[in-house]
Amino acid sequence: MPSTHFLIIAMSQNSGRPPRPEDTGIDETIRRSLDQYFKTLDGQRPHALYDMVIQAVERPLLDYVLAQYQGNISHAASALGLTRNTLRKKLAHHQRSPAAISQRRAPHSA
Repeated sequence: MPSTHFLIIAMSQNSGRPPRPEDTGIDETIRRSLDQYFKTLDGQRPHALYDMVIQAVERPLLDYVLAQYQGNISHAASALGLTRNTLRKKLAHHQRSPAAISQRRAPHSA
């Protein structure tokens, strides 16, 4: 599985620790998106920026991880570092269904 392969390489390059967001490119992607967002504000002040970013990141993260584990809540929760109950609450908040997500294949999954 390519994502596991990446994690093993990243951990070996990072003294056995999981990679930090800034080591994976995620950090830079978020920074570029925020730069673009502030440019579109045209001098206006942002409102509820934190919630907007968390929503934008959390929804695809949940979808992706659930698809990786074919909708298995226990495995997805473990991978995310959440309890199953917390994952269920987050899915309900985002109006996501594990069954519907499991029908999709995650990109790069075997």
